[in-house]
Amino acid sequence: MALLHALQPQVARLIVVDNAPVGSALSEWHLGGMFPNLKLLQLGGNQGIASAQNRGIALALEGGASHVLLCDQDSIPEPDMVARLLEGLAVCVYDTGAMPVAAISPATIDRRTGRVSTFIPSERQSASVIADAHAANPCPRVDAGFLIASGMLIPAAVWATVGGLRSEFFIDHVDTEWCFRARAAGYRLVGLEQALLHHSLGDEIQKVWFLRERHVATHAPLRDYYMARNTLAMIGAGHLSLAWSAHFLWRIVQFLGFYVLLSSHKRQHLKMLFLGLLHGLRGIHGKLNPETLQTEPVPRSALDPGQ
Repeated sequence: MALLHALQPQVARLIVVDNAPVGSALSEWHLGGMFPNLKLLQLGGNQGIASAQNRGIALALEGGASHVLLCDQDSIPEPDMVARLLEGLAVCVYDTGAMPVAAISPATIDRRTGRVSTFIPSERQSASVIADAHAANPCPRVDAGFLIASGMLIPAAVWATVGGLRSEFFIDHVDTEWCFRARAAGYRLVGLEQALLHHSLGDEIQKVWFLRERHVATHAPLRDYYMARNTLAMIGAGHLSLAWSAHFLWRIVQFLGFYVLLSSHKRQHLKMLFLGLLHGLRGIHGKLNPETLQTEPVPRSALDPGQ
């Protein structure tokens, strides 16, 4: 509810996609009476974040939206976030020789630790190069390698060229895969450090010491399955360079080491991670049944790539 209150004065229309089973609490909140510009779309069951976002995006485009803003239910934007993102997009038009922008995103503040995220540049750049670019620019921004979905502002025309999210991914790396597909289509991704979004990445944060103090965002074991499986699927799609492929494979190795050494539920995490790798190698997609460990297909939409 806090998200809707924060967004209402910043956007022309709100679309809430309810991915919960029939009879969820959202239907009892009378959101239409509280937010006159809101449309509630109930899917009747969990079809995954990609499918839900595709449905909401399609509804926004049908309504004539000029831009689509994606937000997770646990995110809270600053009061000027959307205005700053639109300003950032406008400034990007004047970047000499630069590719068009597929999406622009705010920096995120972890609501548990207060830490502000940093964007991973699309190409390797030293901190001094980035700092010099910021000093010469009144609207500091980074050409990013990828962005997280929550807070992404995407011009409407981009969806026709890039397509929507891959519903068969269900969850995890849904946004990452879209970002690299957009870059392969000739777009760039921009991180805007002056726009801010309060957001919690992962179910919990665990502090670990490896050369320095680090904060590791961890999820339930089931998410390890999707993370591992979709990493291999994303690499197999061919939009990632060797360096980026190595980056995401190294992340799996890091999580593997973390679970072996520090997790109190290592068996469940490792079981799901290795199952995800197996399914990724076999090209298996869809929604995993955690009881049977079998997958079922996820409904595709007209926005799904390849449709």
